[in-house]
Amino acid sequence: MVFRASALFLSLMSLSLGAFAQPQPPAQAPPSLPLPLRNMVPETGMAQRYDLKAGWNSLSFPFHKVVSIQGLDTLVDPATGKTLSPLDSEPGKAYWTFAKDAGQAWAWGQTQDTDCTISLNKGWNLVGSPDTQPLLLSQVTASDETEFNRIWEEISPDWIDAKMIEDSQPKALGAGTEWQPGAAYWVFAKRPVRLRVNQPGDIPTVQTLTQNDKQEQVLQGSNFGPADEGRLLVGGQEVPVSSIQEWTDKRIRFLLPANLSGDNVILVASGAATPRIPMRGVGAASAGPWSAAPGSSAPFTLKVVSEDNQPLTRAQAWIDGKYAGVTDRYGLIYVSSLTPGAHKVSLRCRDLSPLDLPWTVVGNSSHPTAKMYGARSSINVRVMDALDGFRIYKVDVYAVNDWSQRYTKYYTYAQATPYIDIWWTDILGSIQYRFDLTWRNASSQEKYQTIYRTPGRYGVRETWWNYWTYY
Repeated sequence: MVFRASALFLSLMSLSLGAFAQPQPPAQAPPSLPLPLRNMVPETGMAQRYDLKAGWNSLSFPFHKVVSIQGLDTLVDPATGKTLSPLDSEPGKAYWTFAKDAGQAWAWGQTQDTDCTISLNKGWNLVGSPDTQPLLLSQVTASDETEFNRIWEEISPDWIDAKMIEDSQPKALGAGTEWQPGAAYWVFAKRPVRLRVNQPGDIPTVQTLTQNDKQEQVLQGSNFGPADEGRLLVGGQEVPVSSIQEWTDKRIRFLLPANLSGDNVILVASGAATPRIPMRGVGAASAGPWSAAPGSSAPFTLKVVSEDNQPLTRAQAWIDGKYAGVTDRYGLIYVSSLTPGAHKVSLRCRDLSPLDLPWTVVGNSSHPTAKMYGARSSINVRVMDALDGFRIYKVDVYAVNDWSQRYTKYYTYAQATPYIDIWWTDILGSIQYRFDLTWRNASSQEKYQTIYRTPGRYGVRETWWNYWTYY
């Protein structure tokens, strides 16, 4: 989440918006909050963890109101440049904060109990999810001064650019985008826009989509709201009011105009949009839409991500003990038919901890995201004084996958005899680590040694000397 101006500049050049300057954090860190405000640990409340890097960071708070923090300091609002406490932050907005050292920070807060509006000004906006769950943008609706309840496909790229910036990297911004809790995203709005985020219980739910003997399409479910506040779209095109035969809170009947075509139906009600409801055939000569009658079957799309929320490929899935397949390059597994109700999903992926989770399928609205964590391991190494006058002076450890430094420590000449212990726990066993050892004698002469180890499931337990290793 560190804000790096140079990297950000390169990212902007790859966007169509490169000519528009993005706000920069202040040249100097703001005054710190009083110490009591920076270390308030509540007894209860939802928590959000932040992994801060030294320097400027960008973050958001997935709460209706932040009630307590630990390790966080003064915020800077990019829109105004004003400073504020995290306790005064607003849901849906993101902020800059400065950390003197890298480390973890926490925020506790009250979860959203009503809908939330994220207001975007024309130009750059730093925003985040107002909820403790990932925010899927396909269920968000947008409005401006003249149009209301627009779905994401209708506003991109005319209202909002089709790319965003996260961690100084440009990424696609569309209906399938998820905003993760606590993260911050730069979004470029081409006009003032209001995004409405509803609570899950207020989002309209479609249980069935069938076709009756009058060739009417019939949606049944709940939270459909009044007809004058809702919209119905097929393939992204709005169904005219004249084609809607009935609209109640639990049922909608409509005739499909011959000039409409598409493979999905979207219902917009109460300011929220349903998932894209699949149809097998759309048009006047339709062979009949997809149907998920109560007690029959429904499609089930599972997304599997890694610890850093990246799609996880080649993860194998079992549902109720039956093999369901492996994830594709987008981290997705699609099951075409699954009975509504309670199920057990089991995930397995090489070098990652097995994951078993319950999931309840309701109608055709099940699109869960599962996160798999790397199997934890440890490194327990004893580095011996080799009796040649050279003793361990410094240990540096790097993760070979990204060459980030994970561990460093210095030792005095007196400390390093007869040995020192490196005891490093709770690390990813699937990653290879490089140990750079610096040995020094009493005359300050140095020797260098590099050792590569992959802990695996069972860890590393070895004794090292300055010229060989013993297992």
